[in-house]
Amino acid sequence: MAILNKTITYTQMYIRLQISKYLNKCGGIIGHVGDGNFHVFFGVDTENQEELAELKDLADQIAYLALDNNGTMTGEHGIGLGKKHLVEKQVGSGSYRVMKLLKNSIDPKNLMNPGKIF
Repeated sequence: MAILNKTITYTQMYIRLQISKYLNKCGGIIGHVGDGNFHVFFGVDTENQEELAELKDLADQIAYLALDNNGTMTGEHGIGLGKKHLVEKQVGSGSYRVMKLLKNSIDPKNLMNPGKIF
């Protein structure tokens, strides 16, 4: 538990530093951290492309923070379209190739969830 507490504290500090300019838009960092899951919520103006791009970059930074510390970028809710470009980094290139091979074997016409991961 001490390692988890240290990791959570480090992660919260990192995120707060990274999001400091968005604090007025941050809806909070919440989660069920006993099992290592947390979620960062932002209010973002989706019409402001610059702001949207910055927050997408911030989401990637947070995902990389998790991956670089032997964590995952996803919990119980799945990868999601916003993080599909990071799947290979999370599972490794060998596993990624196997996943793609299985998908192509089962669904050669790409009828099931087209464009979701592959």
